[in-house]
Amino acid sequence: MTFLAPARCNSLFEKIRCKWSCTCDQTMTFLGLPHDVFAFTFIQELIARSLGLKLGSYKHMAGSLHIYDADKEKVRTFLKEAYQSRILMPRMPPGDPWPNLKKLIRAEARIRQGSPVQIDRLDIPELLGRFDESVTGIRAE
Repeated sequence: MTFLAPARCNSLFEKIRCKWSCTCDQTMTFLGLPHDVFAFTFIQELIARSLGLKLGSYKHMAGSLHIYDADKEKVRTFLKEAYQSRILMPRMPPGDPWPNLKKLIRAEARIRQGSPVQIDRLDIPELLGRFDESVTGIRAE
């Protein structure tokens, strides 16, 4: 099952920034919207890094936001958890992101197939360290 709604996305390159707008016909509020925003902002950053541009604004518009009856109890449980802390994803490092993205895609395919993967060659410890640093503000030694 995919949560990525049919969408029309536009990139606008204004001077040195990559702006992005996305219009979806309909979006599942509980599961679809968080996924869509993450996926589309990732694509925006991927394009910006590939072209050597800074990130510009992101706008997400939906013709219909809805919650399915089958998800109502999950939504209630989620809302009872109260305030959720915000964790910013670390920015992609400068430069061409495609070589590392291709490595990650190949590794993910091997993991799904049950094939061995040499995790230490993917710079995942460095990636996790950067993520931890962005969350805690403390650089790992």
